[in-house]
Amino acid sequence: MQPLTRRRFCAAVASTLAVAGCGAAAVPPTPTIIAPINLPTATAAPVAGKLLITTQGNFFDFDLATLRETQLTHFPQDSFAASPSLSPDRSKVAYSFYVLPKNESDLGGSDLSLMDVTGADPRVVRAHGTPGVSFEEPCWTSDGSGILCTQRTTVYNQGNYQGVKVQVVRIGLDGSGPAAVVADAQSPATSPDGKHLAYLTVDQQGATSKLWIGAASGAGAKDLLGTQNFTYIRAPRLSADSTRIAFGAVGGPPVATPAKSSGLVSPLALLRPAVAEAHGIAWEIWTVAPDGSDLRRLTHVQEDSPIPAWSPDGKWVAFAGEVGLYLVDAEGHQTLRLSTKTSGGGLAWL
Repeated sequence: MQPLTRRRFCAAVASTLAVAGCGAAAVPPTPTIIAPINLPTATAAPVAGKLLITTQGNFFDFDLATLRETQLTHFPQDSFAASPSLSPDRSKVAYSFYVLPKNESDLGGSDLSLMDVTGADPRVVRAHGTPGVSFEEPCWTSDGSGILCTQRTTVYNQGNYQGVKVQVVRIGLDGSGPAAVVADAQSPATSPDGKHLAYLTVDQQGATSKLWIGAASGAGAKDLLGTQNFTYIRAPRLSADSTRIAFGAVGGPPVATPAKSSGLVSPLALLRPAVAEAHGIAWEIWTVAPDGSDLRRLTHVQEDSPIPAWSPDGKWVAFAGEVGLYLVDAEGHQTLRLSTKTSGGGLAWL
């Protein structure tokens, strides 16, 4: 049984870009069903900049000052880009690219692709090759010399389906590789200081419930969250100063709902109420230090499969799910709904 996660986007890409580990946990708690949540909606964000969001398989930049979007790519019909990752020098974007097969018997797969930050010069770095192989959730090495990603391979034995093998691999910018980095792992996230690699593992039921962190090579990894009672975890992201890891999760230790902040000034004084639609199980955004200390729940929005992205200064976390696009400060005091535009394929802070 699979939870209601990324269902719209995964259906669009014929489940090839679905995150592995969406199965139920062995003894999951009773899932919390999303109820309508009153959220503040901003007429402008309290921070300047642009987000790179994914809509209907294409990339758009989303201006935080005007809350307007501009389409950057125009990929062919029946193709879908996802999981944008900004290079350390902020000039390139790595992403996963899926083209719907014309032959129904073809399992298809996702290529590892690259483009300029403006959307120009899109190109395949490493094609998936064998049907049933996908390169997903890319992230850059700290020096920008290569890209780590999840390699997902559908396994058959004499025509009989055996399951899916996942591993974190490294691919060179020249397409070399893939070289195995961590077996039975997915969703890699490197620290900008080059010291750490975070990633997820799945349990026997396929649920991504463990967040690990080790050396940049993946060696010496430890279970970062221990017995904190998370049922599902996704999309770990390290802050620019490498001191915090943001991630989306279901479950976790009980945390009191914070009081709403006061004394808001323009443009936050121009907030109007909005209501989030109800569907799916409740996910929230959390952060934790790389040593496992200072676990914080930033949000109380009950989103569906949110993906976070840090601001360059580490003071804000943007996140997108299946209900909307949001901004929360790094302390979790104020959450703003920027748009009802969804970005189930991921986002990056430009």
